[in-house]
Amino acid sequence: MNPNTFLSGWKPAGKPYVEQKKDLLLARNKALNKMVELLHKQLIRKGRVKNRSGIFYHPTLRANVYYTRVYDIKSQSVAPYSYDRWLDLGLNQYFVGQSPYHWYNGDPGDGI
Repeated sequence: MNPNTFLSGWKPAGKPYVEQKKDLLLARNKALNKMVELLHKQLIRKGRVKNRSGIFYHPTLRANVYYTRVYDIKSQSVAPYSYDRWLDLGLNQYFVGQSPYHWYNGDPGDGI
């Protein structure tokens, strides 16, 4: 087995380099989408943006794009992330290194 044909840190499992690269990119994209959902999309959807800072025309996207600087992320809820409930952001767990999809237990040593 030639070690130069495999990505470092990725288990080869007998797959060609191109398939490994595709699997790795798909896994990274899925993880990024989860993080962006927790830190941006849900706050927009649930109306937790205090103000929109500005709008500009993006020539590549050919659309107006807005950006924000201030979110309202204060929530006393220790409930896990919920798509529909306004208070259940899951950010208390996220910022102390726990899984935002489980109840907050107050022990940051648990990890994700």
